[in-house]
Amino acid sequence: MLKKLLSSGLINVIATLSQLGVIVWLGRLLSDEHYGQVHLLISTIAVMSTISLAGQNNAATRFLAPKKQMAAFQWLRYAGRVGMVSSLLTIVSGACLTLSSHYTNAHIIIAMICGISFCLAQFLAAGILRAYGRTALALTLNHGWALLSLGLVAILKPQTATAFFILLAISHLTSVLISFVVCLFQIPFGETQVSSEVWSEGCWFWLISASMILGRHLDRILLAAFVPFAVLGGYGAVVTLMGGFDVLMGTVGFLLLPTFAQTDDVQLRKRIAEVGLLILGAVCFYWLFGEGLLNLLFAGRYDDSSHLIPILLLAGVAKVA
Repeated sequence: MLKKLLSSGLINVIATLSQLGVIVWLGRLLSDEHYGQVHLLISTIAVMSTISLAGQNNAATRFLAPKKQMAAFQWLRYAGRVGMVSSLLTIVSGACLTLSSHYTNAHIIIAMICGISFCLAQFLAAGILRAYGRTALALTLNHGWALLSLGLVAILKPQTATAFFILLAISHLTSVLISFVVCLFQIPFGETQVSSEVWSEGCWFWLISASMILGRHLDRILLAAFVPFAVLGGYGAVVTLMGGFDVLMGTVGFLLLPTFAQTDDVQLRKRIAEVGLLILGAVCFYWLFGEGLLNLLFAGRYDDSSHLIPILLLAGVAKVA
């Protein structure tokens, strides 16, 4: 399992570095106010897409992977139903955003487009393909949008938050299209209907995923109501720096769920020890090099926010644990 954690973790590291590259680049390109808007909208899209997905990415893996007959199911019809539910929930979420003065109409529309496309790509890659046993391909497609958005930012160099989110929407739409095409070619069409049990099971994953994503992003959404966007940008810079803990949490969850689904012999103590070693390594790294890395990434622009590193270090450990 440790070998799988490290190999899949490498893919997660590349994806996270791509996301980090985008956020850091924007921190150098945009004004402090626009950079704060970027962090607010990224957190909003993350929460919106998680709620709209209704836990079906994990429910599909949990329900279908143990049967080892993914090709026997009518997965395309199932995907269509997930798409309809996700679209409806995203529209409702977008309507709720109109109640806040922090979002412009353009930002709400872009957030809805990103939210729908992101959750569908998540379902196809992290749900269907992962249940079919194509873990490496699923993980790659799951993070493909990050590489594409990094390329678009590097080439076009957006100067406003709105311009960046248009590029992000293009990245997510491309990602869901590629994921859909790959699923069509990789997974045969079956005759067996997907049981409604997957929806009831998804409710539990929905609650778990929503609580996790709120723990990661609710702080920036709430801070936007009390501090200027320029201050939020400094806080977001330190949060970006601590992205290593998101790599750990994502890798562990991505790999352990199919393991729990397929076997009862998961050697729990060994798994906990392996994850604990990875957490310890991350803590030591940030404790020793956090302030210097913040200065290097943002060219000293957000050094005043370095006092937040120990606090967010504890938060990172809590997230993975």
